[in-house]
Amino acid sequence: MGLVTTICIDKTSWLTMNPQEVDECWIDLTVIRENSAIPEQVKDAFCIGISTSSGNDQESLISWCERKFGINMESLKQSYTIIGMKELSPGDEGNGVLVREKEGNETKKFLYWKGLAPKILKMCSRHYNSEGKLVDMDTEKRSAFEKIIKGMQSKHLKTIALAYKTTDDETAEDDRLILIGLLGLKDKIWKETIEAVEACRNAGVNIILISEDSESVIEDIAKKYGMLRGPGILEHGGETFRSFSDEERKDVVNKIRVMGNSLPADKLLLVRCLKQQGHIVAFVGVRTDDAPSLKEADVGVVTGTGSSELVNRSSELIIVDGNLGFLVWILKGGRCIYGNIHKYIRVEVTITISGLVISTVTTIFFGYAPMTGIQMIWVNLVVAVLGGLALLTEPPSQKLMQRPPIRPTEPFITKAMWRNIIIQASYQVSILLAFQFKGQAILNINEEVSKAMIFSSFLLCQLSNQFNASEQKMKNLVKGVQQNLWFWVASVLTVVLQVVFIEISHHIFGFARLNGPQWGICFLIGALSCVTDGAVNITWGVIKVKLTRSSSLAGSELPQSTSILELPLIAENSSPTAS
Repeated sequence: MGLVTTICIDKTSWLTMNPQEVDECWIDLTVIRENSAIPEQVKDAFCIGISTSSGNDQESLISWCERKFGINMESLKQSYTIIGMKELSPGDEGNGVLVREKEGNETKKFLYWKGLAPKILKMCSRHYNSEGKLVDMDTEKRSAFEKIIKGMQSKHLKTIALAYKTTDDETAEDDRLILIGLLGLKDKIWKETIEAVEACRNAGVNIILISEDSESVIEDIAKKYGMLRGPGILEHGGETFRSFSDEERKDVVNKIRVMGNSLPADKLLLVRCLKQQGHIVAFVGVRTDDAPSLKEADVGVVTGTGSSELVNRSSELIIVDGNLGFLVWILKGGRCIYGNIHKYIRVEVTITISGLVISTVTTIFFGYAPMTGIQMIWVNLVVAVLGGLALLTEPPSQKLMQRPPIRPTEPFITKAMWRNIIIQASYQVSILLAFQFKGQAILNINEEVSKAMIFSSFLLCQLSNQFNASEQKMKNLVKGVQQNLWFWVASVLTVVLQVVFIEISHHIFGFARLNGPQWGICFLIGALSCVTDGAVNITWGVIKVKLTRSSSLAGSELPQSTSILELPLIAENSSPTAS
């Protein structure tokens, strides 16, 4: 997830993460207001129809029903038993539930349907009027209902119809239903989701909303959440995208943010095109026909708990309960883990290079290394266990979401890492070799004390390098680690263990022990590692600023008229900018 550059979200998954709420309710040709009287039999049918249904809007519908009608839905569920379920044709949203209800001493079977209003309306032959009486649905009444549905759709509401029929057959036909009522669902504007979309934009991660719904419906959702901002943003239908040639798709795929009227094959085609353009794609889906796209994407994400086994097997990540903000949190966590591994590798490579060079040079000139094999193992053990855990468990910061995505082609050890590794290794090698050559004479100490000081200074340099690595792209060395208590605990524990190791080595192996001033010099050598890193970073930053200003000034001062002989040179200099 830390490498993801584009997140494709199916609208069904979007609604799972951002539930809709009821905006309009129609019974017969009357819109139900706050204090509207509703016939008891219509109210009961409405509530049972909602309680038996399923879908990503189920939770919000149940909550609305309890508030609107004052009915405890959990108690209502005790009055019937579900004995079967039916689905609409593939591609149509809706389901039927066959239930057994008790009415006095009698038991009756009812088939309840909930789905998209245009589809359910075609299955109805009767309806409840405003007085709660059953009447036939003639052509004029059907046209009136269709007009209501179109009116809600023009407001960008999702239209839902509830219907039922009495039956004695457990395989009842899906016709001659009784229309209970119509619902218009609107998208609730979730502040957390708006913030998540903005966070993705700042992090250089594109969000593409895909749906089989019309472009106008899905475009409205995208506008509400600020997904259509930015230059050159495009909206395409699945059919249009499908009809493009390969070259045309390459030209538009990086700019698409909304794709309506999309078949499952269109979603799969979009994912493949994005991957061909070098994107790391996360696909968020929940439906069975999303399985190919989930499998094709670099990261398949399933939302909710109602997904099929096929969909779950096709994904790498399942979000049971959460919104887009939770997905962004995972994205930030992935970047954090990737960055922490880089920090750890930087420290380990520095230890390896500096330790190897110091041991090699001193062995050549003196015939021995100032640090024994046991001491080198000790340094690596302390840094790997304490320092490694401190770096690898560093919590994510908001700065991570203000950087562009990591390029998949970027080497694992980057140029910036090599620069820091070489600088730190050079400092450690030069200062400790100088100490080996001149330390005894300058400080008037014997060879054993010199070895102990080099050993302690070497370990303290690695401790400072951990501080450098933890904030390798920030000016303040403490700012990023002050919230990580474990880092400070590990740092203090490293110093304590080193002092204890020196004392134990003195008593067991006869190694030299260090006094206060000698420890002070060791700490100073270690601290200068941080100073060196800070000075280099500041210098490098100043150089980059000057280079940027110079290049911008050079570009703005190009001569207005040139001779023919100068044209090739100007074209050569300006071509990178043009590209």
